[in-house]
Amino acid sequence: MPLKLQGSNITLRLPRLSDAQPIYENANNPDVLMYTLLPDPYRLEDAIKFIKLERRHRSKRKAFVFCIVPNEIMQPIGILTLDVDYPNKRGRRVTGSAESSGEGDSPERPSP
Repeated sequence: MPLKLQGSNITLRLPRLSDAQPIYENANNPDVLMYTLLPDPYRLEDAIKFIKLERRHRSKRKAFVFCIVPNEIMQPIGILTLDVDYPNKRGRRVTGSAESSGEGDSPERPSP
């Protein structure tokens, strides 16, 4: 049974290879790049590799990645990662990212 959480407006579901294009597009949004450590530019091949890596990590129960999908458009607008293989086994780390609306000015991306 696939992992999926569905609400009235949004669904969290596992990534599919067909999600590579929207993940690629979202990852190249300047507002997303500013708050992540993604390569710039993020290539479509990077998105495909990410989805395949997610499957391996999930099978080993290291991490679970969910696409954030508004029910209206049924296309991912972001990713939520639950990292259960965090070195500190006393707790759990939850990380996530989502594309902003893109409205307004984008601040410069901080230097690493």
